[in-house]
Amino acid sequence: AQRHKGGARRAGDSRGAECAVGLVPHQAAGFQAVMFSGKTNNVRNGPKAETPIEGWPERPRTGEPPPNRYHREMTSYENSWNRLWRSLGAGVVDQQLLPELVRRYSEPQRKYHTLQHLDACLRHFASLRDQATRPDEVELALWFHDAVYEVGQPGNEAKSADWARGAVVAAGGSPAVAERIHALVMVTCHDVAPSTPDQEVLLDADLSILGAPPATFDAYEVQIRAEYATVEEDAFRSRRRRILQQFLGRPRIYHTDQVHGKFETQARDNLARSIRQLDR
Repeated sequence: AQRHKGGARRAGDSRGAECAVGLVPHQAAGFQAVMFSGKTNNVRNGPKAETPIEGWPERPRTGEPPPNRYHREMTSYENSWNRLWRSLGAGVVDQQLLPELVRRYSEPQRKYHTLQHLDACLRHFASLRDQATRPDEVELALWFHDAVYEVGQPGNEAKSADWARGAVVAAGGSPAVAERIHALVMVTCHDVAPSTPDQEVLLDADLSILGAPPATFDAYEVQIRAEYATVEEDAFRSRRRRILQQFLGRPRIYHTDQVHGKFETQARDNLARSIRQLDR
């Protein structure tokens, strides 16, 4: 979200996860109905998951409505979605849940926290999957981690986490699974350090954008500015600089050795460059 974060909150830092990558605490058309029919879906008999695509996702083409733009990708993700629920012990899942999540990630106020961001998180998680203790729980938590994104409103992470927990319970998942997924979403508040390997993996997937190639990172910064277009320029620069400096000041931005080795240096270069630009 921006929900990218990692590490414990520093003294005097009252901002949470969304604030970490954005500036404040945290309708597109409906998704193509052809993908879904009926109110419920028996995921126990659903199709097998497809292999996640690895690599850095391309930026979506402009000018095409988000539901159409991602129709093909989301159709393939439906298989993984069904597999997730089966593995979590769910019985019957509201079939409108997936299209509703897609609709949320397609809301017009979102410029970065979109389906593209969700897709990137899932792709990066695919390369970290074997490091997670309960990978399916991490994957489902990623689906929900930015489900609620009301710019300028507090409690987005808590609302997203509550939604995830309620969905798991309603589908027949165990209370223990529901609580772990709730905690995974809440760790994106970044007010405490991750306490489990699964939380570390989730955060590294979410924060992977910080270590993107310079052009991709710069596009991300433009998207963040667009999400906060109503914030006056001087205020934006001051608050954004403080957020980026907090990341840069951490001993480690990334928690897993794999992501640390791959992205840490580039992330620090990106953050330092962006801070210099904000100081101009």
